[in-house]
Amino acid sequence: MTNITKTNIATPPGSYEAYLYRYTNTLTNQQYVGIHKGSVDDAYKHSSTNTDFQKVFSDSKSKLSFEVLYFGNFNEMLEIIHCFITNTTDPQLIKNLIWKSARILSG
Repeated sequence: MTNITKTNIATPPGSYEAYLYRYTNTLTNQQYVGIHKGSVDDAYKHSSTNTDFQKVFSDSKSKLSFEVLYFGNFNEMLEIIHCFITNTTDPQLIKNLIWKSARILSG
């Protein structure tokens, strides 16, 4: 993608099941975090159904940074993303429909 202007991928361990990633719109500081069950080297980009994020992601004029923050098994990534989302001080920064999932995970 030509709109990804910065990439920072943590060094992956020898084996892992999933990873947690973050896209940041560097023009607005809006963020999208997600997890993916698979390899950081596969063709996966995101699975967001958030229309605002989809527009930004597909707009060649947008400026995005992409980071892989954590690696581990899928359940660990679910726990980390839940903590990441529920502990943010500004929920408007997370442009992700996982808020509903986070509420379900928290009971």
